Amino acid sequence: MSTACPARAGRSVVALGLIALLLAAGCTAPAAPSPAPTSPSSVPSTEPATAPAAVPPAPAVPAAAAASAPLAAVPSAAVPSAAQAADPVPPVPVPADAGAAKPDGVAATGEPTSLPGPAGTSPEAARDDAATQPGPVEPEAGAPPGAAGSQAPEPAATTPPIQEPATAEPEPAPALPLPVLVKRTDGVKVVTLDPGHGGPESGAVHATANGGRELIEKNVNLAIALRLRDLLEAEGYAVALTRDTDRAVHPANTGGGYRGGGLVQDLQRRIDIANEAGSDLFLSIHHNGSEDRGVSGAEVWYNKAREFADRNRTFAELTLQHLLTAVRGAGYPLVSRGVKDDEFFRIWQGRAFNIFVLGPGTGARPHVPTLMPGVLVEGAFVSNDGDARMLARPEMQQVIAQAYADAIRAYFARFPE
Repeated sequence: MSTACPARAGRSVVALGLIALLLAAGCTAPAAPSPAPTSPSSVPSTEPATAPAAVPPAPAVPAAAAASAPLAAVPSAAVPSAAQAADPVPPVPVPADAGAAKPDGVAATGEPTSLPGPAGTSPEAARDDAATQPGPVEPEAGAPPGAAGSQAPEPAATTPPIQEPATAEPEPAPALPLPVLVKRTDGVKVVTLDPGHGGPESGAVHATANGGRELIEKNVNLAIALRLRDLLEAEGYAVALTRDTDRAVHPANTGGGYRGGGLVQDLQRRIDIANEAGSDLFLSIHHNGSEDRGVSGAEVWYNKAREFADRNRTFAELTLQHLLTAVRGAGYPLVSRGVKDDEFFRIWQGRAFNIFVLGPGTGARPHVPTLMPGVLVEGAFVSNDGDARMLARPEMQQVIAQAYADAIRAYFARFPE
């Protein structure tokens, strides 16, 4: 066994003495200040207290080592404030349908949205821009509730649609269209052109394999009538049109039938326009249709019961003659179906009916008749494949219009007065 050095032993005694003095005087290493206690009643809370997550205890450090060790830096975000510790903010509930797909341009509320404005736009400028947008400006994505700029500006004021009351009286029918004529002078002949059907009335159609309507009679009638008007006016005639757009001639015509649908008023209005214009000649332009797609050709109808029956027939013959010559000359073999008297145009319940716009207005359908000679031409069959292809060509429509102009000129050469 060895013996301790007297000097080392003396130093040990001194060190122990100093430690004893320090302990006796209370000189210990300063400890980190603990946060001030907060009374639970100082922060109101309606939510039940949530137990903090368990934190594993730090390893024990000897007192002497704790006195000399530096304090570790603690991230400020990891230290909750007193209010947070006492009353944590509950999580925002997420709706069950959050993230569900919405139609384009519709927010989750069902209101229309607008495109966000440029970055850096002030709320006032955004509100001014929103006045020209279709809907309110949406808040920026991720903006907390109540944040500056996140409040959507009020949408621009819009006028609600006017809803008529159920007991409202029906509006009066619009004014009837009147023929537009150049001022008539001595020696100027007036011709009324009547493009058949229009508006709710399609007339004959050329159907496609899937049931679509490839060519519609009312459109062909109008196209040829407008071309013919230009030709006649260029030759010095005054022209009245019963219609110059795709519309009914009388507003009562809804396409629902002869009487209940306003067809009789529509037909009468066509006659009235011709009479009011003081017309010298009346030409009703139509095209035929049949359930048998093989039927084709042109025919012209006239009425022999009128006081000017001879003029009616002459005009019918001239119209068919010039039509066949022109169309065949353009390369299409148009079939002639002849000139026909309209006395038996339609048989219904054992009674014969003539064409309304050509007849004398007596018998089962009394009405005011035309006061001038006239015919109704069925230029071709819209329902026939060959005729329909011919009619659909603009250059052939011009050929047909020119043929009618030539027939009208020939008629007035025959009957100058």
